[in-house]
Order: sequence, then structure tokens, then C-alpha cells
Amino acid sequence: IYKGDVSGEKVGRINGLAVYRIGDFVFGMPCVLSAVTGPGTFSGIVNIERKVGLGGRVQQKSVDIVSGHLINRYSQEMLIPLYAQLVFEQSYGFIDGDSASVAELLVIISNLTGIPIDQAKAITGSLNQHGGVQAIGGANYKIEGFYETCKALGKGELSGGQGVLIPKDNINDLMLKEEVIEAVERGEFHVWAISTVEEAAEIMFGKPWRKIDTTIKEALKRYTEIAKSNKTEPKKEDDNTKLNGD
Repeated sequence: IYKGDVSGEKVGRINGLAVYRIGDFVFGMPCVLSAVTGPGTFSGIVNIERKVGLGGRVQQKSVDIVSGHLINRYSQEMLIPLYAQLVFEQSYGFIDGDSASVAELLVIISNLTGIPIDQAKAITGSLNQHGGVQAIGGANYKIEGFYETCKALGKGELSGGQGVLIPKDNINDLMLKEEVIEAVERGEFHVWAISTVEEAAEIMFGKPWRKIDTTIKEALKRYTEIAKSNKTEPKKEDDNTKLNGD
């Protein structure tokens, strides 16, 4: 059962999209991902799903790719002083696949910087280590699932700002229901095509990537200062202190 929001803004929470199969019935539904961050030694993102045995190998691979992207982009200037933890909220079944990796990166950035994410939007997309957005499966189910969720929570009404971000490579795969197509044509619902994480961030955060990137670097520098201030110098032995046995 979906326990998220389809309106407003929140820090460290994002609407991802998943496909479920029950017998011959297949449908899409949003899922909430959340992240927490803090100063620490970066040794990869802590993936709660994998840690408790609810995440598959491909899902863990996607989290490791997010870690690789952060290292590639930011460790050229500094050692990344970051602890990050990621979880699919109120998910009690097995999760696998890499289609949430763009969402995983964005939700970590949100918590790190304090920049809120637009909850009226959901996102699906596979990330590569260089920040490119790759194709995913089930695009039609995912778009229609979020559309139906927005309608249900809005008691049949759409806000006009709601929609889904999908990889540009999936555009030719779309065969949406007529109702969804008509809502898009009226401007009541939207489908955005993205090819880079920068494009995704600008839509989800509502800010230019240059400003987002600057805020990320400032946050990492702040974490570095916190880490430095908490380090204590080793206590020096007094010259007159004698070792036991001397």
C-alpha cells in the first residue's frame, strides 16, 4: 500500500516507481525512497534492503553504481566525508532491479543539501556511473500506476503539476491508455523524458543544476569541517612520565 504523497515538497523523500505481478495481473505503483546522510567516512551507501535480505543483487549493484557516480563526480576535489543510508519505506517484500537508481541518487542529494523534492512527480530510470540515464522496463505500467494514484489521492482530480520522469530511451516504448494521453494533452498530467541525472535533478528540485551542484559541494565541505573539528590530537607523554617496569 502506497504511503507517500503526490503533492507538496519534502527533503530526503522521493517517489520511485515499481511494477508488481500477481498471477497474470501486472500493474505499476509508486514507492517511497528515503535517505539520511551525515559526516563520516564514505565506504559506499548503506543499502537497508540488501542488509536485511530484502534486496537482490541487481538492486545492490544499482546502489553501488550510485556510490561510483558520487566518487567519480566529487572525490576528484576532496575525500568524500559522507555517510549515506538508503531505504524503501514500508516495503516488506523482495526488491530487485536497477530502475530506481536515479531516484536513489536524487534522494541522497536532497538529504545532503536540504533541497526539497517535488512530491507531485515520480521518477524511474537506471543510472550509469557517469550520470547517464538508461532505459528501464514497464514504463507504461509505471506511468499509468502513478496517474491512477494521483487521481485516487486527489479524489478524481489532478493538480496539473503531477507527472512522471522516464528515460528518453523509453519514449518509443510508450503505449499509454487513452485517458492518460488525454490528460497529458490537456496539461493535467506530464511525462518528462530525461537522458542525464542533471536533467532529472532540475525537474525534481526545481532549480538549475549549477546551483544544485554548488550546494552539494558546500555541504560536503561542511561535513569535512565537522569531521576535522571532532578529531582529537593524541595525548603526548610527559617527559617525566616513566613506563612501568623502568
